[in-house]
Amino acid sequence: MNTETLFSVIKLIVFLPMIIFFIILSAKYGGKYLNKLGSGRLIKVYERVPLSQNSFLSVVTIAGKPYIISNTQNEIKILLELNQDDLEVYKNNLENIDFNIFKRKMHDEKIQ
Repeated sequence: MNTETLFSVIKLIVFLPMIIFFIILSAKYGGKYLNKLGSGRLIKVYERVPLSQNSFLSVVTIAGKPYIISNTQNEIKILLELNQDDLEVYKNNLENIDFNIFKRKMHDEKIQ
């Protein structure tokens, strides 16, 4: 083995653990920073569900108030203003959410 190859192996043994350490360190602390970065926004979109090619339902908060809005190619409408409890239920049960609850609320508000 010549000295150049030996020197390359030594560099690999020294620098590879350092690189892996910095990758782990940046993943651990960088993820916390990225989460904080988006938390100060005025509008936050929790979910966007397509209804057709050009229309969507979205669950959003605007200035801390939760809403269900409809987005189409031509307009955006607020369909329902949620209370904070509904938003917490929604955030905790994203996979098992029952949209019939919101549908009933929309129907009840429309009647009034």
